[in-house]
Amino acid sequence: MRLILNISFILASPKWVKKPTDLEVIVNQKVVFTCQAEGIPEPIHRWKYRPGEGPSQPADFRSVVSSSHMYVLENGSLVIKDVEKQDAGSYLCEASNGVGESLAEVVKLSVN
Repeated sequence: MRLILNISFILASPKWVKKPTDLEVIVNQKVVFTCQAEGIPEPIHRWKYRPGEGPSQPADFRSVVSSSHMYVLENGSLVIKDVEKQDAGSYLCEASNGVGESLAEVVKLSVN
C-alpha cells in the first residue's frame, strides 16, 4: 500500500479589517483603540507609544507594557482605563504574520 500525501499551504499577508483612528477624550474616560488585521497565519498585533506632540519617527516609540491600566485585547485593540494626561501622545499599531509586509498605523490620543 502506498500513501501519497499532498499538503497545500495558503498564506496571506496582513490586511486591515479596522484601522485605529485618532481619539480625543477627557481625564478618567476609558479608551479603546481598535486595530484589527487579518491574514494567514493570523497576524500578531503589537502596540507602541510615544509621549507628547510633534512628528514621530519609528525609533521614538517604545512598546506598550500590559498592566491593569493599559492592555491589548486578543483582537488587537488597545484599552486604556481611566485615562490620565500623561497617556496623551502617539500610538503605533503593528500587525505582522511573517508573510509579506507588516501593517502599521500611527494614531494620536489627546486628553483634555
